[in-house]
Amino acid sequence: QNFRAKTGTKMRGAPEPSLDDLLWTLSITRLIFGSEMSIQVPPNLSPENIRPLLDAGINDWGGVSPLTPDHVNPEAPWPHLNKLSKDTELGGKTLAERLTIYPKYISKEGWLDDKFVAPVLELVDADYLPKTDNWTPGEVIDPPSAILRQIQQKNAPPADSISRIFEKVDAGLLLKQAEIVDLFRARGSNFSAICHKADELRREVNGEHVSFVINRNINYTNICYFKCQFCAFSKGKLSENLRGKPYDLEHDEIGRRVSEAWARGATEVCMQGGIH
Repeated sequence: QNFRAKTGTKMRGAPEPSLDDLLWTLSITRLIFGSEMSIQVPPNLSPENIRPLLDAGINDWGGVSPLTPDHVNPEAPWPHLNKLSKDTELGGKTLAERLTIYPKYISKEGWLDDKFVAPVLELVDADYLPKTDNWTPGEVIDPPSAILRQIQQKNAPPADSISRIFEKVDAGLLLKQAEIVDLFRARGSNFSAICHKADELRREVNGEHVSFVINRNINYTNICYFKCQFCAFSKGKLSENLRGKPYDLEHDEIGRRVSEAWARGATEVCMQGGIH
């Protein structure tokens, strides 16, 4: 953190470090500690030099409060998060909220006390960054307005790695697993660019028509002799007392449900169930 001289303190006359001095210190710190160490600099003390700070090797802005002032430097207001996000993207990075614990330590066995593991995991996504809303695909409510605004924006161009994926898609080439993971993990302008690219492909293939089918799932039995470790649906000998009694629908009942689905406008029936 770059020192700022304050009136009323014993160091009110002490010289403040120059920007070059700060950048030199950050760069040396990154070289000494390597790529895995988190290096933090408060953005409010160098508001006009966001890009140089990023280029010097930092990866964390620390605590940025929209509610309280910087009590150590009250004369230096916190940047608005939208502006900080745009400035960060112009520097080739994506601004992402984190918990007070760094993501890599959430997944590190033994770092968190056992009583905190489950509560912390409930707060984060697959990248161990906090969920910013409770919406999930399939909900009958609109997606969060913040996400919709982000999709509609065309900010900075996507990263080179995302652009190369787009080129492969345009050429009809299959993506590698790592490239697919990159698409799912995208944030900021990369996320917005992917949404626009997906919409462009949809328009090329299907025009402006979106189709659907009215169907009904029929789970004919939850009795299963397979022992898939991930399944919470099927019931075998060891789970007969869990989640109610096992069931096995008769053919007449399956037929009744098919007829009921047809009467309600369904044109498709999907049969799903255990391997009896």
